[in-house]
Amino acid sequence: MAGLLPSAAAQAPAGLTPGRLAEALAVLMVDLIEVVPLDDRPAARERLSNRLDNQARRASGGPAAALLGAIAFALMRLEQ
Repeated sequence: MAGLLPSAAAQAPAGLTPGRLAEALAVLMVDLIEVVPLDDRPAARERLSNRLDNQARRASGGPAAALLGAIAFALMRLEQ
């Protein structure tokens, strides 16, 4: 993912915390995976969580990378 938004361009709506946004996006991703005909959906969720976690660990990611990390964490919690 080459184009993470710079911190100046990333603005959340008032009252929306990064944690709540991450949880909402994690639920959205689970729902998207559920509509795709996959034989092993839990493995797909785990791969997606790992990919997001890897993106979050980029040194130049800034707030967008932190949000991806929060989404990965929320997805991992949903897997349990």
